[in-house]
Parts: sequence; structure tokens; C-alpha cells
Amino acid sequence: MMISAAPGVFGNKWFCSQPFQTLTEHFNGLYNTERELFCSLFYIMCVTIFNPRADELDMDVVNAISTSLNRNTIAYYLSQLAPYTHDDGNVIEIKHDLITIALIHALIRKSENPWKVLKVYDNTRTLEIVRPDDPYARPHKFAVPLRREMFAKALSVLEEKTFYEN
Repeated sequence: MMISAAPGVFGNKWFCSQPFQTLTEHFNGLYNTERELFCSLFYIMCVTIFNPRADELDMDVVNAISTSLNRNTIAYYLSQLAPYTHDDGNVIEIKHDLITIALIHALIRKSENPWKVLKVYDNTRTLEIVRPDDPYARPHKFAVPLRREMFAKALSVLEEKTFYEN
């Protein structure tokens, strides 16, 4: 179904041999060329389960992603987000963890301040994929290798969030 919904992304030979890298590059492109579309998809990922009929968005997530993001923008892009999301008629969520991981990779690589977004996202999921960049150890292909100072910043943001939640 994903291939028929977005053949340019899921139906090419690169996706078949390197799905993660292909998705990450695709989301990098979206971040550069269609930022509102990228932000709408990222919002759905961050809230985990999106109710399109809800009166209001989670403003903490909106303010972290893009202050121009609103309910109408997300509603406008829902049909274009169909290849990446599952809509059961009541709620919308990301179809596959690979999409989530590729979105986080794209955000960390492209955003000037990804930490404010990761503050509103699930700590556990973030910690599962960020790793310190180590020239002697090759990280898992889904890991986001961060320079030591960036990794320390990520950990401090996540620890701060955990402290305030408890």
C-alpha cells in the first residue's frame, strides 16, 4: 500500500535495497522544500496518536516544532501524509517505526535546534537512537551518531525533561 501511495519514495530500487537511507534523504528533502508538510508529519509523530477532529493541538509540541503550525495546516496536508500515516477513521498515527526513525534523523541533521523538539517527544524513543559518534565503533545503521558535545546536550535536555515530569 505504501508503494502505491508514494511510488517515487517506496517504489524505487534504492528503497528496496536501502529503505532507511532512502526515507531519511526523502525527509531531508521535505524539510528543505516543504517545511509545513514535514512539520505536520513530525507533529503527528510527536503526539503519537493524532485526532483530526480535536479542537486544539498540543501547543507544547506546536511551539517546539513550528509556531506557524496549526490545525488547518495539518488538515490540509493529511492526504499527502497518507503514505506515512495510518488513518482508521478516528485517529491518525505513523505507519511504521522506520518512518519515525528517519524523521528524527532528518530533524537532527537539518534543524538548528532539534533539542526543543526532542523535549516534547518520548525520551525513551529518543535515547534508543541517539549515540555518541565514536570513530572506533560503527553505530547501528538506525542510530543517530552525534558529536560528543551534541550528545551531551541531548542527554542534558532529556534529563531536564525527565526531572520536570517527575
